Amino acid sequence: MQGHLSLQTWLEVLRSMAPIEGLLHVGAGKGGDASRYVDWGVKQAIFVEADEGLASTLAAVVDKQPNWHAVTALVHDRHDEQDFYLASNHDQSGVLHPERFSGIWRNLKATDHRRIKTVTLDGILGASAADVVPNWAVIDCLPGLPILRGATESLEKWDVIVARALLEEDQLSGVGAGKSELDAYLADKGFRCMTWQEDMQPA
Repeated sequence: MQGHLSLQTWLEVLRSMAPIEGLLHVGAGKGGDASRYVDWGVKQAIFVEADEGLASTLAAVVDKQPNWHAVTALVHDRHDEQDFYLASNHDQSGVLHPERFSGIWRNLKATDHRRIKTVTLDGILGASAADVVPNWAVIDCLPGLPILRGATESLEKWDVIVARALLEEDQLSGVGAGKSELDAYLADKGFRCMTWQEDMQPA
């Protein structure tokens, strides 16, 4: 459902209803959201980023907080290997070739790619020595559905999920990036969409 409240307002409401005991952020980049989490008083967090070029910056941000941990890993629904594409806009790097987003970002190009071993979220959280048990999850990358499919055990412990998705789903269909795909999967797990908000790119 899409109400009159902004995403930020909904997050404040949800924080009062389901206080953050632990937070998981996949696609953390350079850790740009860390200041928000500090303001929220997040005590325990795991940040996951696949781009090794951003790992040192992310680690420097995360290491400033006790019980915050950074993991360099490519998350998917199974342990395998995937091509990871570095994009001309680093925020759009991922497992989908940047040129597949040509209908959204016309000038987005691949600058490099590498083959990376993948791991599931259940695998990361199960193997973590950090002893962080998240009840909030932020999936800040596309496509989100394969990431969520690799969290079958973890999902049972989550109260809130904030996920990036495509609203204009015809731009990139059938890969698990569309909002309706995420909604259907999560509804089957007992979640429901409270609100959505357009990014800087309205699609």
